[in-house]
Amino acid sequence: MTDAVAVPAAADMPYHRLDTAAAMQQVFALLQHQQIVMTLLAEVRDEADLRDVGGRPCGMALLARAEPGEPLVLEVSGAVQPLPPQVLALAHMPGGVRAQWLLQADWQPAAAGRWRLQAPWPAQVLQQQRRRHPRWQLPLGQHYQAGFQFGQRRCVLHLEDLSLGGVALRGTRQETAMLFMGRKIAKAVLELGSSVQVQVDLIVRSRRSYRSFLLGEQVIVGCSLEGLSDEVRAVLARITAAQNA
Repeated sequence: MTDAVAVPAAADMPYHRLDTAAAMQQVFALLQHQQIVMTLLAEVRDEADLRDVGGRPCGMALLARAEPGEPLVLEVSGAVQPLPPQVLALAHMPGGVRAQWLLQADWQPAAAGRWRLQAPWPAQVLQQQRRRHPRWQLPLGQHYQAGFQFGQRRCVLHLEDLSLGGVALRGTRQETAMLFMGRKIAKAVLELGSSVQVQVDLIVRSRRSYRSFLLGEQVIVGCSLEGLSDEVRAVLARITAAQNA
């Protein structure tokens, strides 16, 4: 983002404050284009805290309109009463970036139990890079996938990218429906090409969706790697180094 201004970090990862219309427009355009779902929080302790804002979840939202000079419009599902006069919108963006901003909320009922939220543009958007390790896109058309069990159900998802600290899984909305935020995936087997397999535990950290011309709607599930042995770390280091060569 060309208009990003670095500020001293309250957390241990770098973040930026975007406070110009042009910079915020880029964020909102990406949210709208990729149909990224935002979490809405009420009664947050500190809207500038990037570690733990606290608050009360009060709905999930998609950005429906972000025209300069006009109010933002969000389509909200799962709204929880009482509807608050202001909300913190929290979004997980591509590349491991978390974005959040405070909105003064004007709630209007919509069809099928949903709500439409209108709000003036925020004073600022805070962005934080959440990844400690760079990730590499894995080549298409090769055998990179993750397999795991949920009860009697066998799941296999494509690997989108890989790092020393995490992995992104890709599948349809139906294939990824059980992978909600915070869920642990025990003993997942990552197939990393050339007959290389490692067994790891995963924890779901983020979800975002996009629409592919060939594949239709796809969901990217970002996961952290947990409890890695030295042997698995060495394998991942070798593969990521080869991707970077």
